[in-house]
Amino acid sequence: MELPGWSDGPIRLDALPAILLGALPGGAGARSSERRLPVEGGGTRLEFEDAIGRRWTALLDGREVLRSWTLFQGGRPTWWWRREAKGGRLSQRDGGRQLAWELVVEEPLRGELAAHEEPAGYRANCPETGVSP
Repeated sequence: MELPGWSDGPIRLDALPAILLGALPGGAGARSSERRLPVEGGGTRLEFEDAIGRRWTALLDGREVLRSWTLFQGGRPTWWWRREAKGGRLSQRDGGRQLAWELVVEEPLRGELAAHEEPAGYRANCPETGVSP
């Protein structure tokens, strides 16, 4: 899926749910110049540059994105995500694109989840960090 101004190419469509829920996008993984600053009332403001020199900011509670993140290019915000009540909003400055969602149905689990079983031959690997067992 193309998100103009986001990257040099399309993002994987299966990455969109995590982005809408507030996770920092995968392209923000390789960080340099990372700074963490305390926020009045609790939480942390995270500021860093990604591998291609774009500036990111996020308001965090521990390691989880709490309220928002912003992607800057050329010194100005181009994409941002904000938590809103029971949902969130992903917005783009140029073009005025917005994608909003809201939780409308919620049900409690009706029992224990099945135990996780890895398929035969499965091997954990994270190409972004180079970590493998």
